[in-house]
Amino acid sequence: MLVLLNGFSSCDVFREEFLQKVQECIHLNEQYQKCFHRVRERLKESSNDRQFEFSENYIFGKFDMFCKRLEKIADMMNTMDNLSVLQHIRVEGIDKIYLRYQTIVFNTKSKTYDVLDHRKQEFEKDYLDFQYQIEGLYQALQSFVDSWFEQPLTTERMINILIKLEHIGKTQLDFTDKYMAVIQRYNRDLDLVRKLYQKQKDNPPLPRNMPPVSGKIMWARQLFRKIDYPMKFLRNKTEILKTPEMKKVIRNYNNMASVLVEFELLYHRGWCKCADIARSGLLASLLVRHPETKELYVNLDPTVPEVLNEVKYLDKMGLEVPDIIIHMHRNAQEIKKQETKLKNLLQDYQTVVNNIPALLQPLMKPFIGRVEDALTPGLMMLTWTSLNIDKCMFKSPSN
Repeated sequence: MLVLLNGFSSCDVFREEFLQKVQECIHLNEQYQKCFHRVRERLKESSNDRQFEFSENYIFGKFDMFCKRLEKIADMMNTMDNLSVLQHIRVEGIDKIYLRYQTIVFNTKSKTYDVLDHRKQEFEKDYLDFQYQIEGLYQALQSFVDSWFEQPLTTERMINILIKLEHIGKTQLDFTDKYMAVIQRYNRDLDLVRKLYQKQKDNPPLPRNMPPVSGKIMWARQLFRKIDYPMKFLRNKTEILKTPEMKKVIRNYNNMASVLVEFELLYHRGWCKCADIARSGLLASLLVRHPETKELYVNLDPTVPEVLNEVKYLDKMGLEVPDIIIHMHRNAQEIKKQETKLKNLLQDYQTVVNNIPALLQPLMKPFIGRVEDALTPGLMMLTWTSLNIDKCMFKSPSN
């Protein structure tokens, strides 16, 4: 048994190939016997032909015993393969059960006779002993699960434990009451998310350096993920879908999910409207003069940098961003650079003008006028989409 079990426990390719051959042998046996019975029945219809008066046990007995042996070997292989997942489960206390599993595997592999020889009756005793040990192992696993669910676990923690153990033995372990525990905890989570949404929806906490629209949408998505992960797990459990508790949870989930999706759509649509305003803002003149003080100011609509700052975050989140806004975002650094240069230019100009002594101001008017003339394109002609801003705005006025 050592060679065979070492092979199928360490090599998935060998295991799959062996199980395939097992199925082929069983199928061959079935077809062989069907053919035998079909021919025998046909011969019975004709009394002149020699009849099949052979012993079926004599013909098929050994093949039947061999196939039954193959089925038991396949059962052992599948059982050990399913339980091998124990080594990948990172839950406190599982190591003792895994050590027990390793002991069973070691004892099974230590048999030296040929397991494919159906005449070796030692296998039958070893197979019964294997089943008994595996049953004890599953009982230990059931007690392990029960003990964990007696602790104050989060919904996500409960689900993660169940997902890992379901792969091991969903038919051997009873998870029904565990599913109901998840439903009860999940229903409380839905209520907490609903209250949290009502409390924070107008001013949700935003991640550091995150622009407001993207931050609010990300906040809503985090709440949605908190309620969606358990639902993805529970909706596949057909045995609990029709329970009153689950029906209540589904209603609460649908209501909360609808609210969060609507929240996201509301802010995304609002941003798209602002994006249209920002696009129009880029067509405004670079500079504007205060109607009373006559001072010059940089005329960049504040919605422009706000909208452009949102683009990369919204795009990463998979939200629709108009092509024209994506094009604007490619020029965002250039727009910011021009804004900074214009602000510095106006600040330097205003500082120089303010520092002119009152006695010299009449003499400096011609020079100030030439500077004003040089800035006139920014008031009249140039917009934030112009290609010749540097050439027109950042040149020395002519003497």
